[in-house]
Amino acid sequence: MSLTIGIVGLPNVGKSTMFNALTRNNVLAENYPFATIEPNTGIVPLPDDRLPVLAKLVNTEKIVPATVTFVDIAGIVKGASEGEGLGNKFLANIREADAICEVVRAFEDDDIVHVNGKVDPADDIDTINTELILADLQTIENALPKLEKDLRGKKIEPAYMDAVKQAKTILEAGETLDKAAREGRFDKDSVYDLHLMTAKPFIYVFNVDDNELANKDLQAKLAASVAPAPAVFLNAQFEADLTELDEADARDEQHDFHFASVDQSRYTVMFFTDLHLTNSSEKRDLDHYRSIALASISDEAAQASARGPVYSLNLGDLSHDLYWYQYDFDVSSAKRFLEQNGFPTLLYSIPGNHDNDGATPAGAGVDRRAEHLYRRTFGPTYYAMNIGDVHWIMMDNIIYKNTPGKGKKNVGVVGARDYDKGFTPEQLAWLRRDLATVDASKTVCLCTHCPVFFDRDRRTLLTDRSQVDSLDALFSRFERVHIFSGHAHRTLYTQDADYPRFDQYVLPATSGDMWVANNDFQALCPDGSDAGFVVASVDGGKLRCDYRTHLYGRKVLRAYDMNAVGEYYRNDSLVRVQRRLYPDRADYGREEYANCVYVNYWGYLPGHRVELFEEGRSLEVVQVEDEDPLYNISHYLPELARKPVFKKGDARVVSHHMFAARARTATAPVEIRITDADGVLLHRETLERPKKFDKEAR
Repeated sequence: MSLTIGIVGLPNVGKSTMFNALTRNNVLAENYPFATIEPNTGIVPLPDDRLPVLAKLVNTEKIVPATVTFVDIAGIVKGASEGEGLGNKFLANIREADAICEVVRAFEDDDIVHVNGKVDPADDIDTINTELILADLQTIENALPKLEKDLRGKKIEPAYMDAVKQAKTILEAGETLDKAAREGRFDKDSVYDLHLMTAKPFIYVFNVDDNELANKDLQAKLAASVAPAPAVFLNAQFEADLTELDEADARDEQHDFHFASVDQSRYTVMFFTDLHLTNSSEKRDLDHYRSIALASISDEAAQASARGPVYSLNLGDLSHDLYWYQYDFDVSSAKRFLEQNGFPTLLYSIPGNHDNDGATPAGAGVDRRAEHLYRRTFGPTYYAMNIGDVHWIMMDNIIYKNTPGKGKKNVGVVGARDYDKGFTPEQLAWLRRDLATVDASKTVCLCTHCPVFFDRDRRTLLTDRSQVDSLDALFSRFERVHIFSGHAHRTLYTQDADYPRFDQYVLPATSGDMWVANNDFQALCPDGSDAGFVVASVDGGKLRCDYRTHLYGRKVLRAYDMNAVGEYYRNDSLVRVQRRLYPDRADYGREEYANCVYVNYWGYLPGHRVELFEEGRSLEVVQVEDEDPLYNISHYLPELARKPVFKKGDARVVSHHMFAARARTATAPVEIRITDADGVLLHRETLERPKKFDKEAR
C-alpha cells in the first residue's frame, strides 16, 4: 500500500525545506524563486510497530512497510495555468497524486524574499487555488466536446454530464471541488476519471516561526480560513534541522525545546514605556539609547538575574508614527535596533498610540489595519500569561479611527489620525473568558498603554468612562488589581475611591522628553521625574516596584532652593515671551516662592511621608501641584525660543508629587527625610543653601 502527496505552494514558502524534513533528504532549498527546477520525489516508509510482530507470526524474512511518496514541484505563481513561472510544467506530476499538500508561508523574515513582496497567507492561498482551479477548468473545457459527443452517442450517462457541469459551475465560482465535497455539496467520485486536481483532498500546512507556533489565536484564525480542510502548523526549518541529528539527539532537542523548567517563584520584570525611537539626527535618540539608556538597562538586568529570571514589558510607543515616514524607521526597525544592540532580556510588548500606521485611511476595520505592522512584528496586540504566581494581562487600549474631515489627509502625520482610548468589544469578551480561568486568589496585573485613571480628581483617561465600570465588573472576583501604564510621560500612583480594587502605576517615559534638550542628553519627563524605567521584584504573589533612572540609579527626588530658581528665572529673557503667551504657567520670580524649598519626589506612594527640617526644627510641608522648575526652564523655554507661538498642546503640566515648605532663613541647610507608611526611613539627604540653580543639571 502506498500514498502519493503532491506539495504545492508559491516560491520561497518552505516547500523544499518541509520536503527535506519529511523525507530526511537534502534537496536544494535556497532563498530565491524557482530554486526547485525539477520535481523532487521522496519515498518515506510509515513506522508501524505491528509489522515485526506480524512478521514473526507468519515467519517472513522481509518486511515491506506502507509508504508515502512526496512530490515537490516548482513554486506556482500567478498565471501558472497560462504558462507563467515553472510550476505549470510540473502540474502533471501531482495530477496523479492522492492528495495535495498546500504549503503557505506565515512567517516573517526580511532575508527571505517573497515573490509578491509581502507575507499574506490569505492572498497566497487564493493565488495557488486560483491557478489549480483554472487548470481544472481548462481540463473540463478540453473534455467537454468529446463528452457532448459521447452523450449524443449514449456512451456516457446524462448524470455524468450533469456532474461535470456541476463541477464546472463550482470551479467558476472560485471554489475547490474538495471544499464543496467536504461541505456535502458535491460528489467528487462522480468525476474521478477526469483527475481534477482540486477534487483531491487538500491539507494546508502553515509554515510559521516559533512565536507563531505558540500563538493559538493566530492558528485558530488561519485554520478557520481554510476550513473544513485540515490545517497543520509547523516550523519547517526547525524540523529540517532536526533531520541532521540522529534520532536520539533529535528527540532530546525536541524535549529540551518544549519542556525546559524554570523556577518562577522569584523573578524581576522591567517596565519600559515611550522609548520613541526615531533615528533622528536632531534628537540623536539612537545614540542616547546606545550610550546611556542601554547601560542602565543592562546593569539592572545583570543585577536582577542573580535572584531569578528577568523579563521586560514594553508598554507602548516603541517608535513614533510621525517619524516613520520622515526617517523610514517604523516599529519593526525599532525592534530590530534593540535586538542588534543587545537588549538583555526577553521583551513582551503592547502597542501604543504611536505604534500604528498613521497612513491607514478611515473606514471599516481601520483599527485592526492600522496595527498590522505591529502584529507582524510582535504578534497579538492583547494576550495573557502566567509567570509564577502572577497573572499578567497585556491589553491594547488604543482604538484608531482616523475620522475623515477638514485638514485630515491621513498621511502619517501626528494629528492627521485620531483615536479613542478604550477596549474593543472583542477584547472585553476575551478578557471575560481569560479571567474565568484564573483563581481569585492569584495576583493580577493589567498592563495598558494609556492609563485607566489619571489624577487625584478621579479623571479617567479612557474615552468612554463606562468602560471603567466594565473592567470593574470583570475583575469583581479579585480583591486587588495592579495596573501598569505609560503614555503620559510622567510618574504617578493613582487610586480611585469609586474603584478601590485598582492600584494604578503610571510610569515615566524611558526616553525622557524625547531624549534631548540643548543638544545634550537630559533625561527629564514633563513632571520633572528623571526618565528611566520601573523594576518590579516579584516574590510569590507579592510585587515591589522601584524606579531606576538612566543617570542616577534609584534616585527618587530632586530638591530646589527656590530663591536661586527665582533669581535665575527673573534674568532669563525668554520669560517675557512665556508670560505673554502663557500667563498661567509658573512664575518663579514671584514673592510667594521666596525662601521656599521644593521637593519633587517622583517615588511617592500613598502612605509615604515627606519631612523637612531646618537646623533640626521641623518645617510645615504641603503637597502642591506646580510645574517642575528644571523641566520648565531647561526644556520648555528653549522650545519656546525656537518657535514663539501659542500652541494648544503647551498646556501647563503640573507634578502631583511636588512637596513644598517655607524655610525660616535663606541660607540654613534643609534636611529631607522620607518614610513609608510603617515609619521605615526610605531616603535622607541634605539640601545645602543657598544652592545655585543650574539649568544644565543632570
